[in-house]
Amino acid sequence: MKIAFIIIVALGVLWIGSIKFQEKTRVPVAFKLIDKKIQELKSEGFDKLVQKVGTGYIDENTVIDGVTYSMRYAVTRMGDFKDLRNVKEEQLKNAIGPGETIKVIDVLGYVDCMTVIPFGYFKMGPSFILTMQKEQEN
Repeated sequence: MKIAFIIIVALGVLWIGSIKFQEKTRVPVAFKLIDKKIQELKSEGFDKLVQKVGTGYIDENTVIDGVTYSMRYAVTRMGDFKDLRNVKEEQLKNAIGPGETIKVIDVLGYVDCMTVIPFGYFKMGPSFILTMQKEQEN
């Protein structure tokens, strides 16, 4: 009984250590992907991005050193959502109505670093938000 307890504790420590090691090596890469995506979105411009409001998720996968980084983001009206991790696709399908003017948008998303650990499959990664405002017209 005592040996079984020691084995279970040892496996638990190894499992947590594996998660922490993978998190330490993969999360910085995820932040670099986020920084790159934010620059792309900014250069795309407000007028192009506002057309994506209500169209649902945009999914992009990148494989770096055998690890799949899955980025998921959506363009929403400012303040509609705070975090997308638990938002269903249907909740995002709220397109701009006729005559509706949107002057501020949020681009919310997250990156999951797909990780295989000794006892299963685990997703982890940072979230991001980019708020953009329509430039004043003269």
